[in-house]
Amino acid sequence: MNIDEMKYVILVDGSLPKGVAANTAAVLSATVGSCVPELIGHTVEDGAGAQHQGITMLPIAVLQCNQSRMQEVRLSGEQKGMLVVGFTRTAQHAHDYEHYERCMSGAEPDELEYLGVAVFGERKAVTGLTGDMGLLR
Repeated sequence: MNIDEMKYVILVDGSLPKGVAANTAAVLSATVGSCVPELIGHTVEDGAGAQHQGITMLPIAVLQCNQSRMQEVRLSGEQKGMLVVGFTRTAQHAHDYEHYERCMSGAEPDELEYLGVAVFGERKAVTGLTGDMGLLR
């Protein structure tokens, strides 16, 4: 994979309170980073020799999106073979991962409310799905 030909965006429900929106983006970032290790750069040193862990090698645009559009992008991205990661209201309310897993196993796909969706894929394809969206403010 040529990382320079890839794009990474996070869509967040624009009606969320700022703290919930920030948490949503953080959760999605952690998951994408674990799924795409090439996305994270190597450890660097500062002038005093202290080490600093690698950070993302791509900019991450955090975009505002409504529920219906988020669902469209999620489904279309998956159909086109992009990495798509969702963060649902179910996940937000889960007390622990076991609780989340139990709740998700009983949920129908059309019942899930997405707070955010991360999309990682070929630059042109991701832009085609999300290029008309504005930044989350």
